[in-house]
Formats: sequence, C-alpha cells, structure tokens
Amino acid sequence: MENLYKSINNHDKYIFERSMNEDKITDILKKYKLTSCQKDFINLILNNAREGFENQKIFTISGIAGSGKSYALGVLTKILNLATQYSFTTGTFTGKASDVLRNKGVDSYTLHSIMYSPNINKHGKITSWKIKNDINEDIIFVDEFGVLDNRLIHDLLKMSKIIVFLGDENQLGAISTDKKIFDYKLEEYIDLRMTTIVRQEEGNPIVHYANQISDNKMPKTGLRIKNDKGAFATFSSKDVDMIEKAKNYCDLIVVGANKMRAKLNEEIRDKKGYTKLVEKGEVMMLLRNCKVTGTFNGQTITILDTGELFEDEYGFKCINVNSDIGEVKISLDVLFDDNYDFNLEVYKNKCLLDDNYIPPLFIRHGTVVTAYKAQGTTCESVLVYTNDMNFMKSKKDGFRKSVYSAVTRASKNCFIVL
Repeated sequence: MENLYKSINNHDKYIFERSMNEDKITDILKKYKLTSCQKDFINLILNNAREGFENQKIFTISGIAGSGKSYALGVLTKILNLATQYSFTTGTFTGKASDVLRNKGVDSYTLHSIMYSPNINKHGKITSWKIKNDINEDIIFVDEFGVLDNRLIHDLLKMSKIIVFLGDENQLGAISTDKKIFDYKLEEYIDLRMTTIVRQEEGNPIVHYANQISDNKMPKTGLRIKNDKGAFATFSSKDVDMIEKAKNYCDLIVVGANKMRAKLNEEIRDKKGYTKLVEKGEVMMLLRNCKVTGTFNGQTITILDTGELFEDEYGFKCINVNSDIGEVKISLDVLFDDNYDFNLEVYKNKCLLDDNYIPPLFIRHGTVVTAYKAQGTTCESVLVYTNDMNFMKSKKDGFRKSVYSAVTRASKNCFIVL
C-alpha cells in the first residue's frame, strides 16, 4: 500500500479548489459541543480543504468506542454542505451499516452502490460490475474501515478522490482477499486517534468495559450494571439459567469458532420448533460477495416467506425466498455441508460464464455468528461467548480484538460469558 498511498498523497496533478465561507463555518461550529478529538478531526479535514487538499488526499481516522466519530462526521458534512462548495458522499460496507449512520443523521449508501455500475448483457441481465468513472463527488467518507477487504480499498484509492477512512483500529480486521496482489493495512496509516469519550456516552457501561477490554483489562464474572444508558453483565459458564435467558433475549450472539456457531444455531432453532432448513422470520447471513445481485459477504437478510426446495441447472440445492431485500434465490448447500467448497469448478468456470444465469446467494443461519462475521453489525442486545475465543490468544491481539469487536456490536445491552 505504501507506494500507492504515498503516490496519491503526493500527487500534484489534481488539486481540489472549492470556495469556503469561513463565517458560516464558524457559526455552524458554535452550535455544537464537541470534544477536543472531534474538533481535531473536523479541523484536519477543513484545514486541508482550505489548501485544496494539495498536500494530503487520503486520511485515516481511528476512534475508540464512544468517541463520537459518527456525530463529528455529521457536523463535518453539514459544514461541507452549507458552507463550502465541496461535494461528498458517505459509504459503508453493508446496507445495515448505512442505516445505522442515517439514523444518526448522516446520509449514507453502500460503497458498492457508490463505486460500481453493472455490466448488462444483451438479455438485459447483470453479468458483473465495473468501477464507475463518473463519480462527481470530491470527497468519499468511508465508515468502518476495518471490514473493508483489499480489493475494495484498492479500488477506492485509485478513484482520484479525497478518501477519508473512519473506523476503530482496536477491532478485528477483515479476512483479507487478494493478498498476493496487494495487502493494505490502514491501521498503519492513522492520521488521528480519537480517544476522548463524548459526554453523552459517559457512564455507558458498554462503552466503559469495551474500552477496558481494548486496554487488555477483561471484566470479572458476576458484574450486573444497568442504567439509563445501557446494561452490561458477565456470567461464568456455570450460570446456565442466566445464559439461557440472554440467548432468548438477544438479537445477536457472537462466538469465536464455527463449531460453536453451528452448535448454538442448531440449539436455538430446535427450541423454536424449526424443522425446515430455512424458516419464515429467520435471519440469514450471506457468505460471499455476488456481483450479479450486488450483495456482500457478511450481509444479513430476514426471510419473509419461503418456497420449495429444488436443484437448479448447475446442481445447486436452492429455494426461492421473499426477503427484506426482495425476492432472491438462496443456496442451501452450505446448510447441508458446513465444510462446503466454494471453489467448485462448476461455480468458477461454468455458471459464472453463463450470461443468462443468476447464481444463488450462499447463506448460513445468522442468529449466532463469529466475531469476524459480526463486524459492521449493530444490534440492541448482544451475547458474547468470550470463552469460545481463547484460541485467538495465539494470534497477536487476536483475543482482545475479538472480544472488543463483539462487545461493541451492542447498542443497549451486552452480556458476556467468560
């Protein structure tokens, strides 16, 4: 990344010169109470904007849980919109993450919709996606940089735009792809670290203990903390009744390994009386990107209605479902075989070359997910099995980042099994 990163930041062939109304900027900033870190972030971008981003075009901002990154981004985009002629857009890896930002007042879209346009064959069907060459915005803000894979970062860096990456270096990174071609590590290029917790999050037990975990200070068992800002509790593996109540209550359960994920998903489905592989109301997680449908690895969908099992023309075991993203064909092959080989020759060399074929979405049950798969997700109530993450201790910062990433998925209630 270093050569590309430096070449972009030192590139003198394109300078963004846009007018800025300093009086309006001052008036807008007076309306908000910001921490010193939030001010530093806003000023970093505005000061470079005043110089047309001549000296720096790529920025990486890391902020701890509760530091108010999204809030500061909202203030900054309001300034850019009302007091400057700079145009901008904000992108996230998943549609759900965009919804979270929009609920915080930041207009946001998926990076896929911002960056790519479809290739359409003579039959009017999408066969693949290509990078757009007509993006008009000067600045692209990218939230949750930790979940971006190498290919997406590479495409972003080549777009001749101002790119502002925001995220949290303490979270797990993406399971990178294309490492043989390029290996981007944004956490090595941090321009600013936001370490001050905003007043609104002071006293939030989830934020407090998340940042304790980030400092390698694991909480003890037996904690029961609840106030108007959130709830945080810790259990030992012997607290069976409390764990069962949390399992039934939580929107998301995060574990370390796929074996535990499969076990808990099966237990939960049995208790709900599910007999089919996919049932109405279930949350399913997508397991790979699909350029034809524009869906992403890690994206979750909710099943609204299901059809009958059939085998499609390339041998995939499928059902057509109505979901919260519309009518789609999903493959059940992974549900039949947890060690399913995604690199089957039929998938790589045949069906993807068929212009008339729409491949299925590969899915797993999504109530219980691994810490890697949970990234980019925010749920009201989350149960975390840290005792299933001990194997990550063999990796540098693996255990700490796994637990921290899982805990910070919770917006209101977090329960931990130690």
